[in-house]
Amino acid sequence: MRSSPPITLPEAIRTQLRIDSDSDSDETPSPESQPPTENLPSEPSVPTEPEPNLDFTDLFFAADEVDMPVLTTEDDTFHDAFNEIVPGQFQAQRSEPQIVSIRLGPGPQKKILDEMKETLADPNLRAATRHRFIELVNSAIYLDNILFRRNSEFLGVEDTTEGQQIVEGMMRYLGGIEDMLVDLREVAGHVDYMLGLLMDEDETAHIRFRRMKCVVQAQLKKPRRLEQTLLGQYADFFEEWVYTRFVRLRDEQIQTEELACPPRLRLTMYLRGVWGCLSRCIDHYAEYRETLIKIKEQRFEPIMAQMIPLPDDEQWFGDCP
Repeated sequence: MRSSPPITLPEAIRTQLRIDSDSDSDETPSPESQPPTENLPSEPSVPTEPEPNLDFTDLFFAADEVDMPVLTTEDDTFHDAFNEIVPGQFQAQRSEPQIVSIRLGPGPQKKILDEMKETLADPNLRAATRHRFIELVNSAIYLDNILFRRNSEFLGVEDTTEGQQIVEGMMRYLGGIEDMLVDLREVAGHVDYMLGLLMDEDETAHIRFRRMKCVVQAQLKKPRRLEQTLLGQYADFFEEWVYTRFVRLRDEQIQTEELACPPRLRLTMYLRGVWGCLSRCIDHYAEYRETLIKIKEQRFEPIMAQMIPLPDDEQWFGDCP
C-alpha cells in the first residue's frame, strides 16, 4: 500500500488545532488527542506535546544525547602543573563533576574562571547543563596545559595529537547545540507565521487565543537568560584561556615552518571551528529570543487586549524583555 505524502508544518499544526469552536471550555487538547508527530516534515529538538503549566526544560538539556569525550590522563606532568587538581576529575562516570582546582594569580584567566564558577553554581541551572559545561571548562583548562605549559615546544607531536582529540569532542557537543538552536529558530519562524494566520480567523478572541496558545505550547521552548549568559561566558572563557593565545603563537609558528604539518593544520582548523560554533550559537539563541519577543508583542498582545479578563498566560513570556 502506498504511503500518503508528508504534510507541511502548517497543515500538521492545523490538524493539531481541532478545537470545538462552540465549546466554552478553556482547556487545551489533551496529549492523547494530538496527531502523531511523525507526520511533521521535520523533527526539531523541541517538545511536540503541551507540557503542564508551560514548564519547559532547559534548552541545552536536549543536547545531552551528544557524547562528550571522557578525559583521562596518567600524565604526571599534568597533575604537577596544577597543584590542587581534583582527584579523578577526568575519569569516566563521575556523578558530580567539579572544575579542576588550580592556583592562579590575579588576572584575566582567574577573573573569567571565577565568573564561570559563579554561574555554574546557580541553583536554577539544570544539573545536566551544569555537568556538560563543567566538562567544557575542564577541556579548555586541559588544553591550556598541554598546548602552552606542559612542554617548551609549541605543538609537539604528542601535544598536537592529544589536543586534537579534546577539541574534536568539544566540537561534536557544541555542534549538537548549534543544530538544535537552528531547529528552534526555524520552528519559531514557522510558528510566528502560523499565529499570524490564526489571528485573522473569524472567531472570538478567546477561541483564537486558545488555538494560538496550543501552538506555542506544542512547538516552542521557553528561553532561559541563565543559559544565554552561560553560553556567552564560556565563549569569553575559551577565548581567554585557549583561542587568542593559540592563534597568536600559531601565526608566528607558520611563518617559520618550512613544510606544512597536517596534524597542526587539523588542530588549528578544529580550534577555529570551536570558536566559530560558539559565536554562531550565541547568534542563533539571540535570534530565537527576538522571534519570541516578536510573537509576544505582535501576536499575543493584540489578542489579549481584546479579552476581558486577561488570561494569565502572558507569564510564559516573562523572560523576554
